[in-house]
Amino acid sequence: MVAFRYLTPILVDHRIVTDWSELFLPQQRLVCNVQEVCSSAEDLMHPRYRANCFAQDAPRNHDATGHERPTERYELPADLVADLAALAELTTRQQQLADRVGARLVELVPLDRGYESLALMHEFQRAAAQGVPANAMADIQERADRLNDGTVTDNQVQRYHDLRVELVALVASRSGPTRTSSGDGEAPR
Repeated sequence: MVAFRYLTPILVDHRIVTDWSELFLPQQRLVCNVQEVCSSAEDLMHPRYRANCFAQDAPRNHDATGHERPTERYELPADLVADLAALAELTTRQQQLADRVGARLVELVPLDRGYESLALMHEFQRAAAQGVPANAMADIQERADRLNDGTVTDNQVQRYHDLRVELVALVASRSGPTRTSSGDGEAPR
């Protein structure tokens, strides 16, 4: 089965662009690559190689300026192509499961600064919409501002989470049982 090998630029450590060899399988619409796994001294002597494969409509063979890079044609055995297709399917299923679990987990455990700060902002909006006076939220808002402007930098994720829980409790104490941004009717843990 036909595959095309090319180099694609990838970002390493959020700052360095390097070339990475990939294969594109046009009939299957798959992209795959291989990485060397070196997690122990034993791996240095006897490296392991791990394939990555995922669905892609077209090869990713354009450089940073958008110019198409050259490709080389290869023939792959049918059983290897079948394994690549199975790997791509598993990758898709793993990513879907990881997304579902992540969305549920981030509501319960303060893990991500972006989620917590956005959820706090939504709680402020909900509180204002329910008529909670700004002066009642002033202390919480002042502490949130110190997190937002970088005045307070230690343990920001937990602090955003704690402020959100405090704000939810304030709203509940003024208006009785309400829904929270997590949608379960209880204050997030």
